[in-house]
Amino acid sequence: SLYYLAGTEVILYDQLKETYWESDLLNKLINKPESIGSFNSNKNIALHPKVTIQNSSTDTEFNIFLDTLGRSGNIGKTSLYLNGKEIIEDINPHRQNNLKVNIDSLSSRLIPFEINSIGIKAYNAEGWLSGRVVNYYFGLDENLQKGVENIDNQISTKRRRRSATKKFGLYGLFIGTSQYENEALNLSFADKDARVLTDAFKKVSAAIYDTTNINLKVLSSTTENDSLKSTKKNIVSSFQDIADNANVNDIVILFFSGHGITIEDDFYYLTSPAGNIDIKNNSLRREETCISSSEIKEALRKIKSNKQIMILDACHSGQITNILDGGAKALTTSQQKALESLEDKMGVYILASSESNQKSFESSSLQQGLLTFTILRGLSGEASTKDSIINVVDLLNYASLESENISKRILKEVQRPVLGIAKGGSSFPIGIENNSLRVEILDNKKQLSKPNFAVSPLFNDPEQFENAMLQRLEERGGIGSEERFIFVSRDSKKSHKITGTYSIENNNIHITWNLIKGNQKQAGPFVTSSSLSDKKQLINDIIDKAVETIE
Repeated sequence: SLYYLAGTEVILYDQLKETYWESDLLNKLINKPESIGSFNSNKNIALHPKVTIQNSSTDTEFNIFLDTLGRSGNIGKTSLYLNGKEIIEDINPHRQNNLKVNIDSLSSRLIPFEINSIGIKAYNAEGWLSGRVVNYYFGLDENLQKGVENIDNQISTKRRRRSATKKFGLYGLFIGTSQYENEALNLSFADKDARVLTDAFKKVSAAIYDTTNINLKVLSSTTENDSLKSTKKNIVSSFQDIADNANVNDIVILFFSGHGITIEDDFYYLTSPAGNIDIKNNSLRREETCISSSEIKEALRKIKSNKQIMILDACHSGQITNILDGGAKALTTSQQKALESLEDKMGVYILASSESNQKSFESSSLQQGLLTFTILRGLSGEASTKDSIINVVDLLNYASLESENISKRILKEVQRPVLGIAKGGSSFPIGIENNSLRVEILDNKKQLSKPNFAVSPLFNDPEQFENAMLQRLEERGGIGSEERFIFVSRDSKKSHKITGTYSIENNNIHITWNLIKGNQKQAGPFVTSSSLSDKKQLINDIIDKAVETIE
């Protein structure tokens, strides 16, 4: 709700944050106040031009008018949005007042037989202040209903889109680099992570997408096929293949696993030769051996899809959120600020495994990268809804929180993923849960799943004993704990369940319980009693007995 007044002009928070918003402000105020930018207020604020969009005399063009009269500033860059996604950073290099936008030039990006919108964001000449995105809504079919709430400007182009439509599809590029020419940089699981995630997304997406329209590609450093090696040439070529084939309604997933490095607030993904080169000081060789933020940015712009997901399991990968920082900005120190820009401009859902000052985590007990591990668990069902659907927001939220929790337990420090949920974008399904994807720590821990307790004959639970035991199982059996067992939220072929009944008599609780695996009793019945005041210890005793009993 923050805003600034320049005379009678209301300048909203969103118009200023691209340049002046600061993340982690309290920490900077206390520890590094000199890093905080200042807003030089004066009476003659150089305001951005006013934008007007009108239908032209033809069905294929829109007229754009930029008015600087009384604005105290000149015309800067003019960004073009389509259906909420910035597709051209500056359509006005000559700083003209009148422009035309041709619909035919955008036809491959339009959604057929639905309301579409073009949007214009105008900046002042200095580039520090932008206007709000001004949208113009239009249909592609003369019979399209126009009763869309809160849309004043609507037209019908009175023509059908000429390009053929097709079923929604899934496109993905999964890149892993485990082996580097500098062997000291070698990783254990980056290539494997790319492969297993590719297989996982194939399995969950096959339940809702036509399998002929699922196009997932793996590039790795250990393959013998030169065309599938994770070289810069193959990565760039694969980006272009997706841009050439992915439709506006398709889903696109980009996954990077390997080493990343930050140079002057820019992120670079290292391909195999990069480790033998002074890439910090040799810009030419850096360009030849690394994928830069600007190249990823351009790849995203070229891809027509409005449903893009980017996952980075790479050291220093949090800095990737700078990739859509366009134009001159006074302050660029905050990755969260850049992440805001990414969400606002492109509508990309992004999950990066570590902040820029942290190292991504590979674990021999997990046998893969931490972020990959949590994504697999999410796809197996941990992140699904009640109807077993995996939605992108649920999946990324789950992977982010679980990565942080596991890193606390295993590393004894926090690896906090950088999570960006597209602002204003609705979540969308990417598949149906698949329990065969379930992964656990490979240390032969015993598995306990959700307990089941009730009081006979009504089979209710007045003491909430079942919930109390569930909470204790979660606390003691979390991933990375030092317990002899691991808690799993869903039953599996390897998991056991504690189930039974109890009664209350003279402030004492008497429990009869069994150990179940699948539909078969493995041990029991066991009888345990204590006073209600010792319920927590009683629960711990039952868990300990169950773990000892499991063969």
